[in-house]
Amino acid sequence: MTRIKKSKCLLILAALIVAKSCAAHPDVPAASTAGLIEKYNPGHYVAISERETVAGIQHLDEPALRGVSRRYYWADLEPKEGVYDFVAIRQDLEFLKQHHKQLVVFITDKTFSPGRNPLPKYLAQYALPNLRGYTAKRWDPVVAARLKALARALAAEFDSQTNFEGMAFQESALMISPAVQRQEGYTPDKYRDALIKILTESAAAFRQSRVFWYMNHLEGDDGKLAEVAEALVHSRVVMGGPDILPFRQRLQSTYQLYDRFHGRLKLFCSAQEDSYRHDRNDSRNMGNAAAVWNQPPPVDGYVPMDQIFLFARDHLHVNYLFWTYKNYPGTPGSFNYDDALAVMRKHPHF
Repeated sequence: MTRIKKSKCLLILAALIVAKSCAAHPDVPAASTAGLIEKYNPGHYVAISERETVAGIQHLDEPALRGVSRRYYWADLEPKEGVYDFVAIRQDLEFLKQHHKQLVVFITDKTFSPGRNPLPKYLAQYALPNLRGYTAKRWDPVVAARLKALARALAAEFDSQTNFEGMAFQESALMISPAVQRQEGYTPDKYRDALIKILTESAAAFRQSRVFWYMNHLEGDDGKLAEVAEALVHSRVVMGGPDILPFRQRLQSTYQLYDRFHGRLKLFCSAQEDSYRHDRNDSRNMGNAAAVWNQPPPVDGYVPMDQIFLFARDHLHVNYLFWTYKNYPGTPGSFNYDDALAVMRKHPHF
């Protein structure tokens, strides 16, 4: 055997060994064809709003905490069409780099209170009134195209940054009345197809980082969420939802998707405000949300944070868990971020 042939054989053998090792250890990032390593830093993350700052997070150097998810208004990131302002992201990334934490950039195109339109001015007419604030008309080709353009711009600037874990798209639930949906040409099929294009093309823009998709509800046909998820298999999309609420009845069908796609997609979920005050008899729906929110705590107390975590780990099979930075007392008897920290320290690894 010539020296050249022998070298080629050794290279092929080395490649086979690497491939076999990656198959045996699916959580180990695999090198892409371009020799790039996909970032994968699963674990506990703290989630903050647009109004909060990464510098204001207490206990940021907690060893069990892997990173931060911060919300950014789309309008702030793209003040003019095709003109991007990522100064805030750069500053946050630099700060978190010093603290050895990851950053997930959460794009806000939906709000839960009246007031600010989250979309750029040139897209203002595509922000529709929802039950509380505004929601982007995501099934419209114009909105979908601009979301994908935003993803490409973020990828071009931050994909190679070690501490940039990825970007997140807001929950699929629209909270738009049926009358407005009909008026604006909404159909479940249009929305499904738009979500698939937005997510797959955005994920393709990133060669190392990940795209987080908050799925929750798809007006008119929740079954289409599974069709979206099926289209995302083999992509760098991480699928999850906004709430860890083991006893909320209307979420049980959505939770079934975690079992269905466990091992096929990376998964996440988040402990938001409701998770810190979750009743074991929770049958809440949007129609009586205000009444339920203001009721006194249950006699047996709210579901402990440890149980919230175990449900996410053992039943939802999450790789990432986002804990809302609720560092104030809130409703009497409810939990807060200090209680979440105790869980992180007890269960630093999933």
